[in-house]
Amino acid sequence: MEAAEQAERALQDKITRLELELEQAHVSLEDAQGEAATLAEECDQLRNRIAVIDQARREAEAAAARARQQAAGTASVIANAPQQTSPERDLQMALEESSVLAEELQAANEELLAANEAKQLGLTLDALGRIAQIVEQANETALAPTAAGSDHRTIQSKPSGIDPQGA
Repeated sequence: MEAAEQAERALQDKITRLELELEQAHVSLEDAQGEAATLAEECDQLRNRIAVIDQARREAEAAAARARQQAAGTASVIANAPQQTSPERDLQMALEESSVLAEELQAANEELLAANEAKQLGLTLDALGRIAQIVEQANETALAPTAAGSDHRTIQSKPSGIDPQGA
């Protein structure tokens, strides 16, 4: 009778230990799901930021194209200007045109820098996507032993006193 009680107690201890392990797995899963949700939210925010920066890049490229066209037009006007104008006036016009072009090129450069940042954010977004996949795989791995009803004998931290072979 005492051997049967010991076996029953050992089984009860094993069940209690397995329930604790299952609870730990559930807590780990909840933590991983929370982290995955946070990463997904960050991913969405980065996508929105990339869209804004990409729009700025397109606008910068258009501004740069306009500045190039205007510079070509200015060069044409200067080349075709009547020879009667004073050199001082020509220099003043050229200086004004150069100043305008410099400002436009600076704005275009800033927008291109923003586009470069968007590209870097895209790389960050890819990395976050890979992290989310790893977390998802970890979740699947954590749940696999529980879902499959696998034998938990290999998880024991100390012997339970029960022979797994039934001897």
